[in-house]
Amino acid sequence: MDLLPAYELRLPIIRRVAREFGYAIGLHGSGRRDLDLIAAPWTGTAHSAQELVDAICLAVHGIVNDPPGLEKSPSRRDHGRLAWSIQIGGGRYIDLSVMPRDGEIAEEYVYSTCPVCKRNYYRTYGCEYCYALTEARTLDVIEEGNLK
Repeated sequence: MDLLPAYELRLPIIRRVAREFGYAIGLHGSGRRDLDLIAAPWTGTAHSAQELVDAICLAVHGIVNDPPGLEKSPSRRDHGRLAWSIQIGGGRYIDLSVMPRDGEIAEEYVYSTCPVCKRNYYRTYGCEYCYALTEARTLDVIEEGNLK
């Protein structure tokens, strides 16, 4: 894989941190636009997803960046996955998805299930209810921004 240097230098650091916190890191995507990573709990003593993200941010001098109009981090994804966008400077960022630990599913994930399609809310694809809810939430954020 032909990763950009900004990502190639950080990947071994991220993998070492993840190993210390009981996770394995998988790479997917091209590594050209962003660094797409999957963290899977690997040991019985794996730390929480938030602890892992905090440690990775510290190690790579990154900050969690919540795009305007979208769900606050972590965002909920299919199969109980939690996702963060970590800014590392220079317009570069890491998309990190963390799989739940054994028997763990975030309570908020359970309560954010769409009553129509039974998937996560806040999707721009999927059923019309999810789409409408996403659009309404985006408008709320835009209106709040105009009021300030």
